[in-house]
Amino acid sequence: MRMDRRLLLVLAVVLVVAGLALTNALFIVDQTEQALVLQFGQPRRVIRTPGLWVKRPFLEDVKRYDNRLLDFEPPPEEVIVSDQKRLVVDTYTRYRITDPLLFYQTVNTEVGVRARLSAMVNGSLRRVLGQRDLVRAALP
Repeated sequence: MRMDRRLLLVLAVVLVVAGLALTNALFIVDQTEQALVLQFGQPRRVIRTPGLWVKRPFLEDVKRYDNRLLDFEPPPEEVIVSDQKRLVVDTYTRYRITDPLLFYQTVNTEVGVRARLSAMVNGSLRRVLGQRDLVRAALP
């Protein structure tokens, strides 16, 4: 009887460990996302098709990126045009992650892409509007 309890305990521990390994080995890629499988931070493979996938448990990690069209709306900026008048300009940007590996290598996270987009949009906005005069319509 004592041997039966030990056997049941060992079997329960084996089942729990196997269950943890199985849940860590399987992952689902949704149809609205793409995934990058990393092993110790190094990219191993890019998954663009939805479905159930397998990875090495506890060795590989999965980073998911949205493959839909994404929006970025920074706060309004005050810009001085060439005739020294001030404008408050509201901008927005739409982007899509087409290559998850390149995205991971360059900006890594959505916070990183927002910082880069903010700098690019702000610089372009100031360059373009800084060359323009604010023309007022003539009163009748």
